[in-house]
Amino acid sequence: MKDVQRIAIVDPSDATREPLRNLLLGVEAVWLEAECSRYEFFIDVARQSCPDAVVITLDSDHGKALQLIQQLTVEFPHMPILAVSSRGDGQSILGALRAGAKEFLTAPIKLEELLLALQRLRANRAPGGDTSGGTMNGTTRT
Repeated sequence: MKDVQRIAIVDPSDATREPLRNLLLGVEAVWLEAECSRYEFFIDVARQSCPDAVVITLDSDHGKALQLIQQLTVEFPHMPILAVSSRGDGQSILGALRAGAKEFLTAPIKLEELLLALQRLRANRAPGGDTSGGTMNGTTRT
């Protein structure tokens, strides 16, 4: 599974998390390492699953999502973060990037855009940025 990118998603909304999950599961080069329905629980999920990248939707609670991005950036500085929001205004994008996200996509996500963003995350990953402290044989859900 060397060429596979292990992704974790954080989205409190079933209505947007499920389509995102299905989109990721349809990508051959992606392993859905974990998914979480609560922003406040994801730090523990990240510690356990050590994904290659994280996709965080901002829409359920913008403030909590940005706080999570900041926490992840401090604790896992080499773990790239992709922020997703239905709000594609400059303020939302800038807030996510300032918090530490490396990429931003506007929902609903198109497959081509997601693939390009994941490719950029992988290409721009810092040297020594291996976040894998251990691997899991499936999806962790909280």
